[in-house]
Amino acid sequence: MNKSIAFICAEFGIEDSLPIYAGGLGILAGDFVIEAGKMGLDFNAVGLFYNGQSPSPDQAGYSLLPTPFDFKVWHKAYGSANLYLLDGGEITKQLYGPDDITMLKQQILLGFGAVKLLNFLNVKPAVWHLNEGHTALTALALPPDAKIVATKHTILPGAGLHLEWDVVKKYLTVDDDFISKASYKNNPKYFSTTAYLLRMAARANAVSTTHAEFERGVHPDSKLFPITDGVSVDRWLSPNSKAGNKKILFDHLKNKYGFSLNPDILTIIWARRLATYKRPHLLFEDLIRLGQIINNEKYPVQIIMAGKASQSDMEGQGVAGKIMDACERPEFKNKVVFVPDYDIPLAKLLTAGADVWLNTPLPGQEACGTSGMKSGLNGALMLSTADGWMAELDWSNIGWVLFEHGIVENLYNLIETLVTPLYYDNKTAWQSRMQKTREIVLNNYTAKRMVKDYLERLYFPSPIIPFSPRLVETS
Repeated sequence: MNKSIAFICAEFGIEDSLPIYAGGLGILAGDFVIEAGKMGLDFNAVGLFYNGQSPSPDQAGYSLLPTPFDFKVWHKAYGSANLYLLDGGEITKQLYGPDDITMLKQQILLGFGAVKLLNFLNVKPAVWHLNEGHTALTALALPPDAKIVATKHTILPGAGLHLEWDVVKKYLTVDDDFISKASYKNNPKYFSTTAYLLRMAARANAVSTTHAEFERGVHPDSKLFPITDGVSVDRWLSPNSKAGNKKILFDHLKNKYGFSLNPDILTIIWARRLATYKRPHLLFEDLIRLGQIINNEKYPVQIIMAGKASQSDMEGQGVAGKIMDACERPEFKNKVVFVPDYDIPLAKLLTAGADVWLNTPLPGQEACGTSGMKSGLNGALMLSTADGWMAELDWSNIGWVLFEHGIVENLYNLIETLVTPLYYDNKTAWQSRMQKTREIVLNNYTAKRMVKDYLERLYFPSPIIPFSPRLVETS
């Protein structure tokens, strides 16, 4: 039986020498490739190489394939898995843009280029796994009998592309059938990559139980069911103690940026893409109150903020500027710091070194939340709104859930009255919570479990497994 899998995604955060482009999707895709290769799967992943943001891929051991195409193809094997990155010159200078026309060209290159490449290599996938609307045009390049499965990774509409059909027709030859399948449901004048992706998929999934429930309301015909994300244990679990991890992190920040942080002080870390819906600004809503918290003589706190916005996200760039301005206040010096150069090596240091992992997305807009899994794997306690994976668990007596009503005051109060006293006054209880958090991730949220679920429920289901909520024991 042919069990070859093609895995198409717009970004792969996989090598330390190559940057993270936008955040969670890329790192998740990288974990997927690594785990598939370890499991011995016949797995061929195809993405884009953003040449304006990266060093030469040969620094990471990639080879330039000799092909007859008008774009370059970089290749590297990870165990049994192959990763191919398509370099389209000017088209792929920048991730997701900088404008809708360039994004359309990128998506044409990714979809049609992936099919051309695998045909050229005589790879005949039994399954084409398309990740997000960015990859939807792959379906247009495939024969009608191709088995397509899809993953919807995000809740926000930014995961798709919406252009007027008159614009699309300048770059694509389309017929009435394609237009009917790829039209935005609320306005048929518009092409929607997300609509097309879900209509063409034989099976589709969301990335948590909460996310699936939401998406079934938005796309009732797509029959989305949940496969909750997971993270690579080998890649993200540090072998060091928490004290050792904090020292490594702080030494790095001292050597590179001149920050002098104290390893004995409770360290809260917020680190991810600087999108406005993730609300990195919440901690900074009341700077006087924040100053009182971090300078508390009995229960002091240090805060590390890290992340970057995509070049086209001006709102995110503005948020980064405001946070950097706040960090310059004298009372915050070497106590609240912002690290702009967010990449995979730094992500590993941050998720390993955090005492508390802060996560503040708007409710219902973070589909899963894999940064919390990575930090939890290393024993960080969660201080978070209920994103996708957090909503699958009972966090009482483990971490702290932020409720939306009065969230800023709620955040400050939790830090002052529950988090810091526990850290400084009851180390035994703190250590117990750390161990429980590690066990939750190891038992339920690994990339190995995730890939196995895809194999059994999405790629080669027999029989079709009905939807059922994840039940995770935390006691």
